[in-house]
Amino acid sequence: MILMPNKTTLQNIHALGLVEEITSNLGIQVYVWGGFTIDIYSNKILRDHKDVDHLIVNLYDHIPKLKKQFVQRGWKTEILRNGDLGIKKDKSNIQFGHLEIKKDAKWYHNGEKGTIIFPKDWLNPNSLQFLNFKVHAVYPEFQYVLKKNPKFMNPLWEIREQDKKDIKQLEEILKMNKDELNLLLKQVRFINYNN
Repeated sequence: MILMPNKTTLQNIHALGLVEEITSNLGIQVYVWGGFTIDIYSNKILRDHKDVDHLIVNLYDHIPKLKKQFVQRGWKTEILRNGDLGIKKDKSNIQFGHLEIKKDAKWYHNGEKGTIIFPKDWLNPNSLQFLNFKVHAVYPEFQYVLKKNPKFMNPLWEIREQDKKDIKQLEEILKMNKDELNLLLKQVRFINYNN
């Protein structure tokens, strides 16, 4: 646990609450993923965060409404190269990724060029208490698989030192044996449309 988060992390914590407020008011399903997932399931800030990552069900349908809400609050928005919605203010960076839910959950992490398919029951339907507000987040299983397989996100990525720390913390949260953890890895598929 860090005693005093840096300014960027503090702004990103505020952004988590703002995203939950806006999406809830609009009736949009949103799930935090990324580094904050570990903090949320631990209910404490374990490290500093330079951004906040979310998956939004049917993001492409909601972009106009989301842009309007954030711009009205003084945030800048842009459509990123991969089709995600980027939102910035001061040092805070929010990124919304497009998620479809059918038989499985399908995240278009690289726009139309690549997707990650995972069990839809890895999306926690319940809000979680995090610090002084509630948020929705993916279950730790999803974050664990991404940390163990960075090539799902980018074929050039390798496991970093921070990833190793995150993996250890996720294993503590998950409380699974090695066979159960290995089974998680088999439940996610990656499709790269460039091949």
